Amino acid sequence: MKQILIVDSVEDDITRRRHSILENSPRIKGYTINYVYAIELEEKDQFLGPIEILDNIEFKEESLYNSLKKRIELLVPDYVLLHTGFIFRAYPNIFYSVFKKLKLDFPNTGFGFQERWEMVVDKSAFSDTADVRSLQNLFFKQILGI
Repeated sequence: MKQILIVDSVEDDITRRRHSILENSPRIKGYTINYVYAIELEEKDQFLGPIEILDNIEFKEESLYNSLKKRIELLVPDYVLLHTGFIFRAYPNIFYSVFKKLKLDFPNTGFGFQERWEMVVDKSAFSDTADVRSLQNLFFKQILGI
């Protein structure tokens, strides 16, 4: 079984719906999926929208790096896929810097991302291999339709 770690912005209803779609798709047999969030919301903040969340957070590169590194060390995934949600779009340079470091720290792990047509991506932060591109396409485009 291939281990996949998906990095989402926050755990909210929209994210949980995406997780349910993935987990119920017969197309991901052979994969074990785990999730980590760029921002861990407190229970009282679960119903805030993206603007309110962004207005009330302090998002730091070191915190994101440490959180993701610890999770990768714990799970030892074959692939880490970044959902390019609202936290990524608000702080892309932090994510690029963190993913570049993680790519060096974990050379046997493939790092991918959700492509968006309007997005200019620093591709040096991700793995440009056929298997990573195929996995990105399967998860984000074919199954989730995003």
